[in-house]
Amino acid sequence: MTKFKLTLFALIVPFILQAQKGSIYNIQASQRNDGTKLVDVYFTLSGDADAYYMTLEVSFNNGNSYFPISGSFLSGDVGPIATGSNLHIVWNGTSTYPNLYSNQTLMKISATPISSLNSCAGTPIVVDIDGNAYNTIQIGTQCWMMENLRTSRYKNGLNIQGDHFIYANDTANKYLYGNLYTHNAVNAAHGLCPEGWHVPTSTEWTQLINYPSGTAGGYNGRQLKSCRQVNNAFYSGGNCETEEHPRWNESTQFYGTDDYGFGAMPGGSRDHASGSYSEKGITGRYWEKEHGSTNSFGIRFYVFSNGLIRDSHPNGAGLSVRCVKDNQ
Repeated sequence: MTKFKLTLFALIVPFILQAQKGSIYNIQASQRNDGTKLVDVYFTLSGDADAYYMTLEVSFNNGNSYFPISGSFLSGDVGPIATGSNLHIVWNGTSTYPNLYSNQTLMKISATPISSLNSCAGTPIVVDIDGNAYNTIQIGTQCWMMENLRTSRYKNGLNIQGDHFIYANDTANKYLYGNLYTHNAVNAAHGLCPEGWHVPTSTEWTQLINYPSGTAGGYNGRQLKSCRQVNNAFYSGGNCETEEHPRWNESTQFYGTDDYGFGAMPGGSRDHASGSYSEKGITGRYWEKEHGSTNSFGIRFYVFSNGLIRDSHPNGAGLSVRCVKDNQ
């Protein structure tokens, strides 16, 4: 991972190098003055893999939080690419996070070997009705989004009125952890997930949780949780041991290994009665599809547990949603 400071209205951009996974150096970045405000990033890449996939993250608060830059806002040498010099990525910065964008940012660029990725065949990225793009991951026979849902509209274009929330009303949390939805939104006939995708049923969650052993064990939560954690006790350095959001709070005993790329995140929840928000960094709660008359079930990941819990919530509570692809 390489990290540098990007001053968008200057021609020359200073940067700090912290290379990992494929060495990245000779970075230069500048914003065009032709009215497009596109950002050009040039770099040299070296490494032992045959091909790499490039990813970028950006911070608007001096490095306290980093946001992934969707591939839909990047062009050029994003991947798969071979090692070489004078490689070039173009970033549409002003369109990526229009409510957060500023003229001074911190950016991180990383290179991951293509051989280590397991995107869904034919669907490496899925885009919702709002234009939010999500990476995908193939886990067994299932194709999952790798990120929590962020849409503010149903797939038919209707606004989700009163049934979706941003944690603590902080726009940054939408991009870091996704939105929180009531089960009324999950159950709406309009469809919450993008076309060809749906909120997973209890059976589909069970299939994921039991993968690959066929039986639920005590470490399934650990295997599906993101490894991003404050002072991760298992990993040292890199993206896993981090205080930057999104991430799990610190635990000296429990941590995520993210064996399959699902990357469960602790987006917290919203209480249906008080409207208060709680447990960001501590708990990731995900709705199941089945709708009860007053309460519905969800899957809970917890910072102080390796396992998973299936519990019931009022239909008006705000929980995270992760979409799975329809059977083809």
